[in-house]
Amino acid sequence: MGDVLVVRHGTTAENTQSLLRGWDQVPLTQEGVRKVELSARKLVGAPIQLIFTSDLRRAVESAEIVQFYTRAQVKKVPLLRAWNVGQMTGQPREKFKRLLLYYEQHPHEAVPGGESFMDFSNRVGQAAALVMEFAARHPGLTVLVAHNSVLTLLWEATRGEKLTVHEERTGENQIVQPGGMVRFTRGAQGWTPQIIQVGTSGRLR
Repeated sequence: MGDVLVVRHGTTAENTQSLLRGWDQVPLTQEGVRKVELSARKLVGAPIQLIFTSDLRRAVESAEIVQFYTRAQVKKVPLLRAWNVGQMTGQPREKFKRLLLYYEQHPHEAVPGGESFMDFSNRVGQAAALVMEFAARHPGLTVLVAHNSVLTLLWEATRGEKLTVHEERTGENQIVQPGGMVRFTRGAQGWTPQIIQVGTSGRLR
């Protein structure tokens, strides 16, 4: 039985401008690459079985950086995509904050041009089950490169909290900054998340 290590994808230009990314195919910035490299260096020599990632560009680029340092294989899983916010994609988060709250509070109603919060939550749950079942069958570490909205749902679900991406968590750095890591360890009471301090010395095992 192994742990799941979630790596948040690196910074994009839309992150720095606090724009809603959704399913936009945006690349990492140079700063985004640097942040993921900081995390990836801590994984050199770690017993990593597989790297799961969304198939969106910013996540794939982040996964490939982790792969470069660890030599582990990458598996793209479309179910791990961020919330599809449809017509709000690329728009300022602050401008559409209240509208996002509406769709979270009416989870069966689809965002115009996108998906409902319920559909998003359900598919993330399916993907998380796939990743965690794999980790349960393999020792060492299973890496999951995740979007902020996906990481937020995993964090809340494992802590028994209300599932919300925008309602009670504002800003860009709710749990960890872009490139940051959270380790999920399975125990008798289920999975427990722990934030990993990227800037400290030492490698993960």
